[in-house]
Amino acid sequence: MACLKGNKTRDKRKVDFSVCVSTYNSAKTLRVCLDSIFQQTVKPTEVLVCDGGSTDGTLEILKEYPVKVVATDVRGVGSARNVLAFAASEKMIAWIDSDVAIPINWLELREEIHQEHPEVDCLSNAGRYVNTTEANEISKIPISSEIVLKQHNEISHGTLTIKRELYQKVGGYDPLFEWGEDWDLKTRLLRIGAGIYWTETCLSYHMRSEKFVKSRVGQYILLHDLEPRKFILAGNFLCFLFKYGLWYVRSNPRHLVTFLLRLWLLYSLLEIAILPRLALISLSLAVIANLLGCKLHHKRLRVGFLLEQVLKAVGEHRNLLRSIVYRWKHRKTKL
Repeated sequence: MACLKGNKTRDKRKVDFSVCVSTYNSAKTLRVCLDSIFQQTVKPTEVLVCDGGSTDGTLEILKEYPVKVVATDVRGVGSARNVLAFAASEKMIAWIDSDVAIPINWLELREEIHQEHPEVDCLSNAGRYVNTTEANEISKIPISSEIVLKQHNEISHGTLTIKRELYQKVGGYDPLFEWGEDWDLKTRLLRIGAGIYWTETCLSYHMRSEKFVKSRVGQYILLHDLEPRKFILAGNFLCFLFKYGLWYVRSNPRHLVTFLLRLWLLYSLLEIAILPRLALISLSLAVIANLLGCKLHHKRLRVGFLLEQVLKAVGEHRNLLRSIVYRWKHRKTKL
């Protein structure tokens, strides 16, 4: 663990950033996001934007800012970030999601961290959920310069700084993953021993609906805030297993457990029409096991977790088939 306390004897070599923003129908949050970027105490060298084919006025808003739009019809966050990384000119990339606002001294603190700690290859931070109005106000307030770093095996891609050379070394995001592309990138970074760090003290502000912000769920995603289709896309354990083999099971046994629990739940539901009595017993046990897993992982019970698990179990089958087809089509292409 390392601590940064605004040391004035800084390395005079400047760390320049290419700020990269992927957008898709982001009109409600985009102005606040871009305002927070352009009001930084340390200015980025460039702000690059890749859009996924927005239809809500996002492209019109982009015309109001000195950004470089590198593409306007790239589907998928991972693919958009690959396009942005290819277009970036600086050695350090700062990912800022279009629904995120950063404090006014966020880039300044990141510059200090990467100057003083060259071992930090990739740095992400904790986030706070707020509504758009609040994000616009508090992003103008500097956050504490006392930053505590700790080596971590998690990455938050809403706000992230990463060395471009390292990003390219691991091949960027795998377009196979329509959901969980960030987890896949993190997996490859860990495999090459990259310095992945986390800080709780250099916050960013994630803009959500008022209903979400006021919810007792707090930091966990609510079912009504996430489309069921995205839960299906998130059922991707088999995609990881197909890609990494047993190494992935050994490195992430918890993902295996949730995968088995979700399959147990789905198959118990399907068996009701064939063996109703036995299936009901199995279903009852599956419900208890899944809720217990939810309690252990999320530190509390969430009934909606059961529906999420069923949707992800459906997604496991869909995504496995897609993975097989995708790998077959790209069998001669190195990702």
